[in-house]
Amino acid sequence: MSSDSQPDDLGPLTREDWDFEAVPDGELVACCLWEYARESETIHRYAEYNWCRRVETEQRIHGSQASPLTPQQAEMYGIYKSRLSSSGFDQGEFSASLYETDYPWIGIYNAILDSLTSEILPWQKQPPDLRQDLCAKVCQSEMLKPLVMAQLADLEACWEQNRQPLDEAMQQPVDDREECVMCAGFEASHAIYLVEDTPDSHHAKVTAAFTVDFSRFMDAEITEAFKTWLEANRPEAWKNPKRVFPDAPARGSKRTEFRVALERLGLARLLHWFYPKQLAEVCPDAWKRYGSKEEAFRRELRLADKFFRRLFPFLPANERMECSERIGVWLPSMRKIAQEVDQEMSLNGGH
Repeated sequence: MSSDSQPDDLGPLTREDWDFEAVPDGELVACCLWEYARESETIHRYAEYNWCRRVETEQRIHGSQASPLTPQQAEMYGIYKSRLSSSGFDQGEFSASLYETDYPWIGIYNAILDSLTSEILPWQKQPPDLRQDLCAKVCQSEMLKPLVMAQLADLEACWEQNRQPLDEAMQQPVDDREECVMCAGFEASHAIYLVEDTPDSHHAKVTAAFTVDFSRFMDAEITEAFKTWLEANRPEAWKNPKRVFPDAPARGSKRTEFRVALERLGLARLLHWFYPKQLAEVCPDAWKRYGSKEEAFRRELRLADKFFRRLFPFLPANERMECSERIGVWLPSMRKIAQEVDQEMSLNGGH
């Protein structure tokens, strides 16, 4: 395999498909999501479904005034519709699984799921402005934020759960009512849970009403007061929060994790097309990088599959990366050896 980006004679891989050394640290997370998503047949079908739907919507809304499809667009439309039909892709089922998670609210997931048709190019072949835009979306969300102004419906729910003292005061005789209402009005409100407070619940959001005295206290003092409230009121079940953003700070999670994951993906793609001995012959550059790990190839491939599932838990349970299927002969040979060993052990009573 040559060092440029042209495919070799034995497979469609280009260097950008397996060599991620040149990816800058600031692009690692976005590149990792992009490249692993390229390995999902379901994500391809979802993106192609959305592309076809946009075309159909444009034609339906504008009718004869709609811009006609170019020959290339018409060809792609036919290809995508054929794939969707033959694959049995169920958009409703996929969307239901997706929206049971937080991922559609994360900017980069939304962009990638809508972009990754089968023909999409590797990350390193994408225009710099697109890569920059996607990198900015890694920890971006319009919905998932640590602190936002309460919605009116949340305030109404908070009021409904805090109004009892005032309601009781209003039921007092007229002569005592004003004093009772005043006393009830000085009672502190309490926060409310908007959803069930358990680790199995989708969210654990709390709405609370605060009065902030800017006239007497500095920002640091106000911040410290909020920290004190937070320590006393954080739900016990969520002492350790879910870390749904791919680059969220968490114990043991570093950018190097994503670089290692990309290296494993590169290896998986190479071994999809070549067994190790053949890889050493046709792609010496790749063998120079990966050959020393030959004894650990199986482990590296398992970890790549595991990482794939971690990035996209909403995919069908049995879906694996497309490159997980070995086209080379080395894995079938090992399977045959394993079967012979199993048969021999059975004949010997399992010893």
